Amino acid sequence: MKTITVLFIFILLILQESYAQPWQYDFGTSTGAFTTPSGTSTTFLPQPASGEDFVRVGTGGGGLYLDNPGIADLGSATELRGVASSSTSVNKFSIYDYSGSTAFTIKFTVRFGGGDSGVWSFFQGDGANFSNALNFYNSQTFTGLQWTFGTSNTISTEYNNGGTWTSLAGVMPLQNVNYTVEIYGNNGSSTLNYNYNGAQSVAQNSYDLWVDGVLVGDDLSKSALPDGNVIDSYMFIGRSSTGNVANIYIDDITYTNIISDQPLPVELSAFSLSAGDRFVDLKWQTASELDNLGFIILRSNDKEGEYTELASYEYFDDLKGAGTTSEENKYHFRDETVFNGVTYWYKLCDVDMNGIKTMHGPLKATPRADIIEVSTANNGPAEYRLLQNYPNPFNPSTTIGFTVPSTIENSDVTLTIYNLKGQAVKSFSFGGISGGNYEVAWDGRTQNGRQAASGVYFY
Repeated sequence: MKTITVLFIFILLILQESYAQPWQYDFGTSTGAFTTPSGTSTTFLPQPASGEDFVRVGTGGGGLYLDNPGIADLGSATELRGVASSSTSVNKFSIYDYSGSTAFTIKFTVRFGGGDSGVWSFFQGDGANFSNALNFYNSQTFTGLQWTFGTSNTISTEYNNGGTWTSLAGVMPLQNVNYTVEIYGNNGSSTLNYNYNGAQSVAQNSYDLWVDGVLVGDDLSKSALPDGNVIDSYMFIGRSSTGNVANIYIDDITYTNIISDQPLPVELSAFSLSAGDRFVDLKWQTASELDNLGFIILRSNDKEGEYTELASYEYFDDLKGAGTTSEENKYHFRDETVFNGVTYWYKLCDVDMNGIKTMHGPLKATPRADIIEVSTANNGPAEYRLLQNYPNPFNPSTTIGFTVPSTIENSDVTLTIYNLKGQAVKSFSFGGISGGNYEVAWDGRTQNGRQAASGVYFY
């Protein structure tokens, strides 16, 4: 009989938490190109935290590109570069059918460059147009912005005013310049208030447009989306660029389904993973922080699956934020609750002092991909092994991983949890299992189904 004991802590706190908006979309760290004529994809780009991603390339050339490294001072890690179609058959990037409402805030970094021909546009609203091959429809559009490429590296900016394009003179006038765009929209029936460099408001059926922290459009009229319709999609489309010279560069998109008071508590400049023998290192860097309490790390075995909290700033000092600062800060966390040869997906969540949570990722890593710990006699685990449980501390449940040597066949295995008095609290029995990797979840209840007391336990 082999007994292995590992200390872990159980803290009895039953919390109901949700990781919702604001959602951040920063294109991750990978590279790639999508240039298929008349082609569409919902898998080319990283999956957003809410909604579905979509790209489309028309019949006029150009395409969508994930560049890393891209422009050095634009956003973080990978950026999306769009090259406009030479015809009216549009090239498009969109996020559609996220959890919407009649109010929203969206923020993104954008840059234009390449020549004197072409149009790139931004639209936000609701309808099938955000996930098909067509140009925009006024009836599905709340916000409409249009940037036309001109001579001498100029840009002309217009907004869609009830279905008519109206000039915004002097707004975002140049190519090869980074702009931070923020839009506060209200398709509801009453004025909404928010705080941005002082008290602000946005009237019903209109939006405020901020560029680089300056209000350049106050209560701009919406396009033709019906009053009261939910807004749950946005897109960028490029067209009519002779020689495919019109480029748009996009990064660090944050979108919400509320009018938010400057929603980004953290400006993340880097987030990366590296894996070794039975560990994954997470590293990230912030360019600035606003009322940042700290970070939560979540993990899943499936990109689209359920993510479990792995560690929190509430229990780990290394995950505590820097509060409010304009200085760069670097963070690191090592996950040693992993098996070699298994791919894991991670999300990073920052939490501000108002409880607002912003999600980053997901990113993936595979510890020692050359060593596959599977349940076969030839290449399976060589030893009994208990992994550290995760999360630790936890509330209200935790997962315990263990390995059984590949030489074991059809054996009975028992995992037992003890309190500090040495009394058995809960046992898990597995009959007839063979060598391999296993996990068991403990919900913090005793063998008779009662909630165990807060405290320190062994397994």
